[in-house]
Amino acid sequence: MDRERVEALLRDLKAGKVTVREAMDGLRALPYEDLGFAKLDSHRDLRRGFPEVILCLGKSPERIAEIARRMSESHRLVLATRASREIYERLQASLDGKRVTYHENASIVSIGVPPKATRGSVLVVTAGTSDIPVAEEAGVTAELMGCKVTRMYDVGVAGVHRVLDQRDLLQKAKVIIVVAGMEGALPSVVAGLVQAPVHGGPPRDDELLRARRRGRQHRQRIRRRLSGHDDESLSSTRDRVQQGQDDHPDGRGGQAGVGGLAPCEHLRAIEGEDRDEVESRQDGVDLRHL
Repeated sequence: MDRERVEALLRDLKAGKVTVREAMDGLRALPYEDLGFAKLDSHRDLRRGFPEVILCLGKSPERIAEIARRMSESHRLVLATRASREIYERLQASLDGKRVTYHENASIVSIGVPPKATRGSVLVVTAGTSDIPVAEEAGVTAELMGCKVTRMYDVGVAGVHRVLDQRDLLQKAKVIIVVAGMEGALPSVVAGLVQAPVHGGPPRDDELLRARRRGRQHRQRIRRRLSGHDDESLSSTRDRVQQGQDDHPDGRGGQAGVGGLAPCEHLRAIEGEDRDEVESRQDGVDLRHL
């Protein structure tokens, strides 16, 4: 139940327009409502100033529709984030008589009438155009919460003059949200130019997955290179190391080795004694932290 409805109910009780029992029935959903598969935090608007938001990821369309229906009974505005057009059409059909709007660029469905923009200025900034979907999710959410939102897109540090040219706009903002993809340098640059709080937004989910996949593929390539030595190549490597040791005064051999290791160290690593060391030093990358 949102704050306005609670206040109206209490005023009606004070004026004698409703009975105590009717007021109790109206407050029955506080502090939460148990649907069996979900516990709706119907008290959140009173505590935090905005109701719970439905995250559609991992939920079936049927459960999303049921949660939205129950929340819309006691809230003037309900948000469903990470929503596809299929979810929107399902909600539109399930919530007959309700105003259901799909904000496609932000993947957000809003149910009800948003408040007027009366709160301080929020500036949403992106490093590149591929960051816009995440930025739009933040911007539309702020707008639906009654904030004035300004957008400043494609001003990444690869062309830092683009963001420096917007210093007046940056200085006017009360809160700044910066979405900077995988490189993530822009939030620090912006924070050094303003007094307002700066929130660095995360990259898109698919960017994170690609980064993790690249790290995994890199580790696999290193392991294949280490495990691809057969007996013949191992014997040849041993012969070269022994020959190098005869020519080198400290017994390490005269060859450069692999991955920054001396040949004899590389040989021991191939044979399994120092595999972790080779994996961590191969190509100058500490793979144990990937």
